[in-house]
Amino acid sequence: MKMGRPIRQDLKIIRRAQMPGAKHNRQVPTVTAKSLQQKWSKAVKTNDVKTMLKIGGKLLQTLEKRHSSFALHRIEVLEQLAELKSQTGNYRDAGSYYYALRHLDAKLYGEFSLEVFQDDVHLAEIALAQGLVEDALKLYKEIKSQAAQLLDRNNPYFAVVLNNLGGIYFAQRDFLTARRLFEQAFKINRTHYNRQHKSIVINLYNAGLAYEALKYEKNARANYQEAYALAGKVLSPDDPVLEVLKGKIG
Repeated sequence: MKMGRPIRQDLKIIRRAQMPGAKHNRQVPTVTAKSLQQKWSKAVKTNDVKTMLKIGGKLLQTLEKRHSSFALHRIEVLEQLAELKSQTGNYRDAGSYYYALRHLDAKLYGEFSLEVFQDDVHLAEIALAQGLVEDALKLYKEIKSQAAQLLDRNNPYFAVVLNNLGGIYFAQRDFLTARRLFEQAFKINRTHYNRQHKSIVINLYNAGLAYEALKYEKNARANYQEAYALAGKVLSPDDPVLEVLKGKIG
């Protein structure tokens, strides 16, 4: 079997709107610069990435000059711009937006909050995307320590941290530590999702890669087969993860 790379956890599962305890009960005031706000809202609604990238910076400048009650709208704009920059491979700008978002979240919700936790995960992923493996590893160790205090041990967001940290150790060829982290993430997700979720497929596959790297071929194949069987139930036929698994058991 050809060695593959671990699949990183989809960070969309910890988007702000889905986070337990996320504070969204305050109304976002209307921006005085109506034309900019209207253009932004229309671009978001129609997924007009070009317009969002074009006017996003100007809209942020407008919001920064206004009363602190506009902070929640600034968070929304920062979050969307950071994600767009990341998707287009502009990790430097994405990192700048995530740092600004983290600063604002810490000010609004406190340094020890779920919002800041989310920002730190994104910053670690940006560092990794830029090839800054040691920086990403340091960040993820800090996030893991924070998550252990902030989240219940069976929280799927904690599993995201464990899975992605395992991926870094795998890249550094510490396959034993990687396998342990992948299996810890698997146990959390298996309990939380009752065996019916894409995250479990990813954890099983990643642990299989670690077993394969450690020359435990029987364990690796068992993981791949279990992951493939579950993938047929929880993934769409065109999901790329399904194709990766087919290559492992074919």
